[in-house]
Amino acid sequence: MGKDTVAIDIDGTLADIVHPWLLIMERDFGIKAMKEDLTRYDFWEIFNIPKEDSYRIFVEMWNHPESIMVEDRDIPSIIDNISSMYRVRILTATVGKDNDVKGWLKANRIIFDEYMHVEHSNLKHTLDDVAIYVDDSPNEVKEIANAGKKAILLRQPWNAGFDTSPYKGRISVAENWRQIEDMLINKEYAQPKA
Repeated sequence: MGKDTVAIDIDGTLADIVHPWLLIMERDFGIKAMKEDLTRYDFWEIFNIPKEDSYRIFVEMWNHPESIMVEDRDIPSIIDNISSMYRVRILTATVGKDNDVKGWLKANRIIFDEYMHVEHSNLKHTLDDVAIYVDDSPNEVKEIANAGKKAILLRQPWNAGFDTSPYKGRISVAENWRQIEDMLINKEYAQPKA
């Protein structure tokens, strides 16, 4: 029996895109904020920044991937552990160019079996071969759960108010990457070793 596939998002899940985004926002708009201030997923709306400018900031960030840190310094070892039980697919709709994003993954020692860049994030849940998704977007995990699939939501300020109760058994919340590892390897989603 082959390994199940776990699909892992990049922006806000593997990559800490918030800190460079906030620095560019402060430089370009004079608005100073912290990650904790981002209480909505479409966080540019909190600061009345047009979506086009937010998109431009994301593009600028990914043009300089060295400015983007990992969400958790233990991610490389955690992904390595997860890969012993799962096929790891990086699944993203980031605005970053594939070469820059793959270079960032390599530079941060994040291993994966497959990289898939979808044009729109709302296509993520349509993949039949994914057993579990890991994402920070409340919108994405809701779509995944509504499609009858399982997801782990990485807790972030922009999803702190997301109510998972209607999705019991389909959405689990992890406060950090060690909890994601625990859920995938030791507890909720663990599959028997072959």
